[in-house]
Amino acid sequence: GYFFHNYAYSNDKELIGYVNVIKADSANRLWIGSGTGLFCFVNNEIVKLSAASALPQGVNDILPDKDGAVWLATENGPAKFYLKDVDFTGKKKITIANCLLKQWQLQNEVIDKRRTVLINKAPDGTVYIAGQNTLYRLRDEKLEQIHATANSRDKISSLFPVNKSTVYFDAASTEINKIENGIASSYNPEKLFKPDSNALAGAWYVG
Repeated sequence: GYFFHNYAYSNDKELIGYVNVIKADSANRLWIGSGTGLFCFVNNEIVKLSAASALPQGVNDILPDKDGAVWLATENGPAKFYLKDVDFTGKKKITIANCLLKQWQLQNEVIDKRRTVLINKAPDGTVYIAGQNTLYRLRDEKLEQIHATANSRDKISSLFPVNKSTVYFDAASTEINKIENGIASSYNPEKLFKPDSNALAGAWYVG
């Protein structure tokens, strides 16, 4: 038998709420992003790292980087901070709104425009950031929007960077997509895989 412990609150009684993402770093810490902020499972307890704010608190994706940086996709846009500035006791908290990328110009837009949901990094150092329907690329300190889905229901659900010129992503309606050298294309999964005629309908996930 296995025993499970459900964590509803951090060690300082902060509500964790709905968890969006959990990522491990090279030190085996677990970074947790939820609708109420950023947490970390360290020294066998959950610590809230982010400070309370009048802005939405949600952290939707986390990318612990090898250079000591931690990238976040948040309700207010993409953010970045460094491990050297983190107090893992939780006594000195991070104000995530102060960590938004300096290149991000949408922090004063309505939340559906400023929200970011995914963040990932290609082996060549290019960082890709996805909003619900938009895709951005950060390269050589320059942030640019490189794609927007034509339909608001076609939400981006996964992100797989290859390099500065190529990225794959999955979206709700157009499914498997690729952007290469500025050209967007999509793949019908039925051309890649023919399920058994008796198979039930289901969702596709890119891996």
